[in-house]
Amino acid sequence: MTRKEERIFRTKVALLFYYGFTTAEVLQLIAEKRI
Repeated sequence: MTRKEERIFRTKVALLFYYGFTTAEVLQLIAEKRI
């Protein structure tokens, strides 16, 4: 991979982790409100 491709790949991974954790937190809040 070139440096540019590596940077794009790392950005995608970072976004996936960010959105994954954000979604998990939102779902947890919804679950807590239902209880």
